[in-house]
Amino acid sequence: MNAEKEIKWTAPEFEYHHKEVSWYWISAMAAIVMIAIALWRGNFLFVVFIVLAEIVIVSWAAKIPRYVDFTLSQDGLEIHGHTFYPYKSFDGFAAKEIDGELSELILKRKVHLSPYLKVLVETKDISAIKRFLNNFLPEIEYEESMFDHIAKLLRF
Repeated sequence: MNAEKEIKWTAPEFEYHHKEVSWYWISAMAAIVMIAIALWRGNFLFVVFIVLAEIVIVSWAAKIPRYVDFTLSQDGLEIHGHTFYPYKSFDGFAAKEIDGELSELILKRKVHLSPYLKVLVETKDISAIKRFLNNFLPEIEYEESMFDHIAKLLRF
């Protein structure tokens, strides 16, 4: 890592949690219960929504993350050579350790629809990344949202 001009690293695009067969059965049973309630209420459009949502959930649950290249430069964050975020598009950053190996770099965006960009980083590199980012952005406090807690509970 070169902490002067830029910092580069490779990390999975999201934190992967292996799901046992029982996870898929519970998901399917929840969908069946919701479908039964929707049919009982005569809401056929909601049945279609539940079926589509279950298909998406199962496909996302089975997805293995690919490894992505990240570069922090003097100008901003580049992701996999395709997406670039200038520092002026962020209000600040935070970092939190997920486990002994991985940490999460959380960048607060200036948009309201999707206010946080979360990037995985090896825990051993997070202090160098924080020092580098302190030159461009203020460090902020990050409170996990209800969505974050639900995602952890569901192992997403």
